[in-house]
Amino acid sequence: MAVLSNTGTVTPIASAETDVVAIAPGTPLDLISVYVQGGAGRLLEYALYTTVGTARTRVAQSQIMGSTSASIIAWQTIGRGDGQTEQIDAGGTTYTVTVLDISGQLGTSQSVTATIAGVDSFDTASDQNFSALFTLSPGSTGTLTTFNGYAQQMDVAIDQSSLPPVLVQVMADNGAGSVQVIIKYAQMSGEDDGIASVFRGLQLPVATRYFVSVTNQSGVSISTTLAAVTYSMSITSGGVVTLSPDVIGPSNANEVVQWAHVPLLLAGSGNMTAPANAAVPIFDGTEWRAFALSGGATMSNTGVVTISASGLTLTGNANGVASANTVQSFMNSVTNAAR
Repeated sequence: MAVLSNTGTVTPIASAETDVVAIAPGTPLDLISVYVQGGAGRLLEYALYTTVGTARTRVAQSQIMGSTSASIIAWQTIGRGDGQTEQIDAGGTTYTVTVLDISGQLGTSQSVTATIAGVDSFDTASDQNFSALFTLSPGSTGTLTTFNGYAQQMDVAIDQSSLPPVLVQVMADNGAGSVQVIIKYAQMSGEDDGIASVFRGLQLPVATRYFVSVTNQSGVSISTTLAAVTYSMSITSGGVVTLSPDVIGPSNANEVVQWAHVPLLLAGSGNMTAPANAAVPIFDGTEWRAFALSGGATMSNTGVVTISASGLTLTGNANGVASANTVQSFMNSVTNAAR
């Protein structure tokens, strides 16, 4: 399953928790990230619940000041004691974000918008890398090609051989209408030996899109090269665990397509996908195929070959099938049938 996300908007109240948004994968997800925006000037308590059976249990909570700027919630987990974390792992079939106004202020709070995104840790996008030479006038921004998520980490670099002040940013969201956040930013300037790292091993939140940009903060036009790459440590660049050489495919749906580096016939007559009972593999010069014994011969699954009497034909002095042969001659002389 790819990234599952949803966005909702509510007005926080002080009297009770209000559901903001939920996702219902039906099975547990490994990683959950929650993006929030709004409720400026109010102290808000967000909570993350999972549904197990028919019960809804609180697994994380966080008190943050509402703001017009978007952020990813750094949760205080419950029952784990692992401090604040932006990514939650908790079992359940439904994941729900709630909000409560705990500011004690009178009046109505501004609305809040939240995006929840969840994924299994092996469901990552293929590694991607992009670079571009941007020529930027003062105050303008150049953005690399959009990176697909979910990806676990990112490296970013920029040409610092002669760099006036710039702002390098990495952002994330989950499609149109979702909350977009700045994951990390850095102000860069000065001189260095060519392209140098800005971020290395940047931990990425659960998202379907990542954006890397550079903004010219100087008063002159500049030309600079920006580069970035996404990657995931626990899987291959194909986004799944790939088995090889003889067992090939994703680990959750692999199929044997070779035997000792020789392809197996997987379709057509004599294929190895659905061989007959006690079929024998045979190499036909290009690939392995399956065949069954014939002529009255059968073989057990332990390799014992049996030839039925009705399938064995005798010739010479004794003619006919083995189970009903007739003696017709003795020392090549015709015998009396009555004898």
